[in-house]
Parts: sequence; C-alpha cells; structure tokens
Amino acid sequence: KGQLSVSGNYQLECKEEVGNGELTYTHNEGYLIMQYDEDLMEVGKTFTYDTGGTGNILSAGTMKVSGDFIQKKTDYSGGFECSGTHRVVFNGTSQQKVSMASFENYFNELELQNTNITFSKYLEISKLVGDGEANSDNVILKKIGLNGHDLHLKGDVVIVDDIDLQEGKLEVSGNVWHTDGAITFNKG
Repeated sequence: KGQLSVSGNYQLECKEEVGNGELTYTHNEGYLIMQYDEDLMEVGKTFTYDTGGTGNILSAGTMKVSGDFIQKKTDYSGGFECSGTHRVVFNGTSQQKVSMASFENYFNELELQNTNITFSKYLEISKLVGDGEANSDNVILKKIGLNGHDLHLKGDVVIVDDIDLQEGKLEVSGNVWHTDGAITFNKG
C-alpha cells in the first residue's frame, strides 16, 4: 500500500565504473513487490529493468511510466512477469520506446494513454485496458488479449502465439507474419 514517485530514471540494474569515469550497467539481484491495489509506482523518465532477482511480485497496483520502458533480461530468472490486477500505464507526452528482451516477460493489464509509443522485440499483454495506438518496430506478438478494446499497430508484426481478439479489434498498418499460434476472433 505504498507509493514511489521518481521524477527521473528508475534503473533496476547495477552501475559500475570501468575506468576513466566511464560507466557500464549490468543486471542485478534487486526486485519489486507490488501486491495491493493501492500500490503505485510513477517514473517520470526511463524505467530500466535488468535483474535476476527472483522475489518479484507484480500482482496488483499500478506502474505509470512517462519515458521509455527497457527490459534487458534474456538468460536468467526473475523477469518482468505481471499477474492479478497489476497494471502498467504508458502516459508520456512525447515519444516512448517499449522493449522487452525475451518471451518470459509480459504485461498483465496494459493501458496506452500516449499515442506516440513504439514497441520493439517482444510484446505480450494479458488484458488491454482501453483502446490503444502504437508503432511497431517488427514487434513479435505473443498472447495478446484485447478485452473488447481496439489496438492499432503501425508497422510490421510477427505473430508467434495465441491472439484472442475478445470482442476487440487488432488493426495492423503493415505486414503480418503469422508463424505459430491461433487467432481467436471471439466476436472481435
């Protein structure tokens, strides 16, 4: 039932000096616990998630990100895995880039308040909250639940798992490569 508000960047990763004042960033073992509906995390700039911490509980609450969202984990446990009623809101007023580095990471409830968002690499959404519009940089779609809403992706996409339109509409202004999984229309 807590709140964290960061006006700048939030980096869940290690910062190390490698010489001559040059910095490098690597994964760490930190983690986040959000398990109450009242939990709120607000990040004014970039949210970077590069952790092997296995204690993450992202099952409730809201995370609002006004800048880029970068998830770097690719080969160790402790990913950005949301469940329950946890919601991520992209509410920036300028270009936002959203990049998930691996399939094991996903959004539970996703709300797109900004129409100037670009998704790259992987995208999985359990439940879209409200209609949304975004650019696609050859994003790979894995399990998208539209929940009766419309999602317009501008650019090419690759579908590799199940897409449930759930009485919603997926509009792609570009090419679609459907390599695996089913598209279930469900009155969409």
